[in-house]
Amino acid sequence: MSLADAFFVDSGVSFRNDVAFSELTSLWHLEGCEVAILADGVVLDNMTVVNGMLSLPVKANTVHVGLPYNCDVQTLPTILERAMALGQASQMNVNKVVIRTHQSSSLFAGPTFDALTEYKAGCPAATYDGQMEIMIKPSWGYDGAVCIRQSQPLPFTLLSLSLDVAKGG
Repeated sequence: MSLADAFFVDSGVSFRNDVAFSELTSLWHLEGCEVAILADGVVLDNMTVVNGMLSLPVKANTVHVGLPYNCDVQTLPTILERAMALGQASQMNVNKVVIRTHQSSSLFAGPTFDALTEYKAGCPAATYDGQMEIMIKPSWGYDGAVCIRQSQPLPFTLLSLSLDVAKGG
């Protein structure tokens, strides 16, 4: 999939033309709303619809406009095997997250949704298949859960997830 064809907004509209354009009209259903914009596969800064219109800072042939949303994933608590117990009473810290994706773009990961680290997947106008290794902010605790967020109007397909975990006493 090309990012220019990615449609990841709510209540959105797509505009396509052979000639590049920067003026969007007929956005009355989004009047007064801050919208997410993807122009030829490039994420633009959010803008507010006024009088059913938007004036983009760049010209594009394909534009998707709509309400932004967060695609959030939170893992269950991590259970580590130990000689004496299953690790539920042990402190742990997730140092690194390895995420295998399919046709995805940049995303964020961290120990909580308030402490996320961004991962940019290569070329900004292309999707990525493969492994994303993200060093996340340290956070010692008992659950070892990881939060993943895609907040831009871009695709994200999670295939697998593995963690690099440090164990404590």
